[in-house]
Amino acid sequence: MYGYAPETTKDPVIQAADEATRLVTILFDFGGTMISVLPFLYYVPAWVPGAKGKRMIEKVKRLTHDAKRIPLEHVTAALVSHQSPLSGISPL
Repeated sequence: MYGYAPETTKDPVIQAADEATRLVTILFDFGGTMISVLPFLYYVPAWVPGAKGKRMIEKVKRLTHDAKRIPLEHVTAALVSHQSPLSGISPL
């Protein structure tokens, strides 16, 4: 994605995507969290004791944001340093 090629499975993008997938699997499993049983619990603040599902949702949001942000920063840095094949193209 964006010319970003992970070298190993320990790459931060791969790690973030794997962890987000694992958490989403738990969240969507019926009974995995109380939110799947009682959907109104989605509106409970994450700081409330027992709001494990809400904290998991927030973690998934952070992880998916990181999985998108890291490759985008990579291509931005390549364009700024003129190391991208597209860096010499002028905008329309």
